[in-house]
Amino acid sequence: MPHDRGGLGDLRREVEKELTGKEDEPSELIYFKLYKSQIPVIEQAIETAA
Repeated sequence: MPHDRGGLGDLRREVEKELTGKEDEPSELIYFKLYKSQIPVIEQAIETAA
């Protein structure tokens, strides 16, 4: 049985690298619950950070 060295995320990255020829850095989806009034502040923070 193969040794699991990092889970499905590593497997997904390896398959994507093999299929696309590109290697992306690890990433994860993050979900937040926001009030509509907070969206402009969040958008500005993301633009500033980018």
